[in-house]
Amino acid sequence: MKTHNHCEISKSQIEVWEWKESIHEEVKDLSIEDGLKYIIKKSIKTKEIFLDEIENALATA
Repeated sequence: MKTHNHCEISKSQIEVWEWKESIHEEVKDLSIEDGLKYIIKKSIKTKEIFLDEIENALATA
């Protein structure tokens, strides 16, 4: 774990911050509505990829 101002920060928390920063960079020039639409579409695509990977893993197990 890393420390920040004498507090331990988990790797997971750092990854969440990095993810939020990355998404912010992708949508910062969009309107709120378009930014939210973009995030929703990206989330749906990510879910589909994740579910396909699980399905493939189960099929080969």
